[in-house]
Amino acid sequence: MGSTTNPSGEQREPITNFTYVEEVFIKAHGKPTRVDTPTLTNKFGMRVTGRNLTWEGKRTSIALQRYGVDLKESVIRGGKLRPPAPSR
Repeated sequence: MGSTTNPSGEQREPITNFTYVEEVFIKAHGKPTRVDTPTLTNKFGMRVTGRNLTWEGKRTSIALQRYGVDLKESVIRGGKLRPPAPSR
């Protein structure tokens, strides 16, 4: 299965490609601003360690998730950050 993109712009990749995608993003965007490694448990009790990387810039953010809704796909999200509220 190749990558797919849903209507919200979220791209899903087979998990076998995650390490490669992570390396490409680090080379292109530098060190992530945040890295989380959550422990996930499926309905059968199997536990896996996820890997979530986030890059936040002044106007946009990029997020990579080792596991998406299921354990078969990784997720790539990008979006514009909301501008800060004007100070009063």
